[in-house]
Amino acid sequence: MSVLKTKDTEYLRISGYVKGLENRLICGRVLDAVIDAPDYAAALNVLAENGYDCSSADLSADPENLLGRQAAEVYSFFEHNVPDKGLVRVFRIPRDYLNLKLCVKAEHCGADAGRLLVPAGRVPAGEFIDAVRRRSGLPGLMLRALSDAADDAAKIGDPRRVDIVCDRYCFEEMSLEAKASGYAFVEEYAAQKADAANMSAFIRLKRAGLPLQMFTESYVRADGCIGVDFFEEFYDKDLASVAASLPLNSSLSRGGPDIEDDIKNGRADMIGTRLDRLTVETFRLTAFGPQVPFSYLLARTAEFSVLRAVLRGKRRGASSDAVRERLGVSS
Repeated sequence: MSVLKTKDTEYLRISGYVKGLENRLICGRVLDAVIDAPDYAAALNVLAENGYDCSSADLSADPENLLGRQAAEVYSFFEHNVPDKGLVRVFRIPRDYLNLKLCVKAEHCGADAGRLLVPAGRVPAGEFIDAVRRRSGLPGLMLRALSDAADDAAKIGDPRRVDIVCDRYCFEEMSLEAKASGYAFVEEYAAQKADAANMSAFIRLKRAGLPLQMFTESYVRADGCIGVDFFEEFYDKDLASVAASLPLNSSLSRGGPDIEDDIKNGRADMIGTRLDRLTVETFRLTAFGPQVPFSYLLARTAEFSVLRAVLRGKRRGASSDAVRERLGVSS
């Protein structure tokens, strides 16, 4: 049943604005300039010349501080300017769960997670630690996730289990938020993210020769994603067979030959990125409507992910070639 509250025509103004913003995305020659900058400070200068608010404090801080501020500004602007807020909240949920993972692990180890938390989630980073400590004030399914993750870590004595528990709740909540948005394309996006995460984990664990149980424990669900039974059936078969047998109605199958080639050759890191690019390219053909700001938010989220890898490499003193190799791109 549709829960739409707006018509596509209500997106005329924001769609026109977004079309102009798309020209300022960090890609192509600008991204090359960031990668080829001689050092971290020079890379920040390139970003400052292309719309990023870089301060002197960013030279000594983790790049996530800069990217987190930028993400917070972008998400806040669109949340206040699109008729349907669920289009933005679906992007905020993973950031909340990243902070939850950090807080639960820190609590388990007796450490302080304060400086590691990222902004742009639904819960301000400054309030997150207190909410975790009080076991209250967290939205959606996060209180259940907190309880289960903390109990699991205490019972098993291994904080790495926290990631598995939190990821399951994260994708469940993304799927619920996507359904509440009333837009089929948002639901398809949530399923696509789950498919990409599951296939990437499947490839890594399979190539490492690890047992099927480890995969089934880490499998995440979203409405419309590929079921765990598919992965169980193909766990003992080669990746070429997996690529050739993708369910026809799945997001991975819609990705076409490139996705099949990534799976066949075990390029786990490329799958999510490639699917996101295909989604953005498809939605950019839309003249106006909710797909336009959604695709821009997806493109910016991908941009932040790429820049995070580039800037961290630059901060470590990595060469341009090493950064490109990490990104899987050629010079």
